[in-house]
Amino acid sequence: MASIPATLTSGLRGSERPVLLVQARLPKVATGFLTIIPVGLIIRAVDFVRNRRLLNRTRQRAVDLGFPLDRHMTILVSTERLLVWRRGGGRAAQPLGGVELSDVSTARLPFVGGGRWRFVELVLNRGLVVRFQVEGHLAERFVESLTR
Repeated sequence: MASIPATLTSGLRGSERPVLLVQARLPKVATGFLTIIPVGLIIRAVDFVRNRRLLNRTRQRAVDLGFPLDRHMTILVSTERLLVWRRGGGRAAQPLGGVELSDVSTARLPFVGGGRWRFVELVLNRGLVVRFQVEGHLAERFVESLTR
């Protein structure tokens, strides 16, 4: 496993140990189009606004439900919790929160295939289903680390 920065492990509890660090994201909505450039620019602008609104609603709903999410995330799986940070924009990672591993009922890869990013689906004990993407080459290890 690659070295995990001390800034991400400084909040671990006494006996808690890091297990796996992955990059994750919430995918964007994109409208496919074949048209002249001015119309394409309008379509992209509409998609930008839709994505911004969707992200804001998702962030608020995630806070309300107790599972932190953002467009670009770093997730540390420890022996006790999932710890989530917002990343990107050249800024230092900002902590968003965490979820106890005991709160995760099941973790799975809902779609067959590979690729640079793969969807992960977590079902929490209270019935909440959370779906996001993680780095493709670490997706299976991520799910395994949650289902041990």
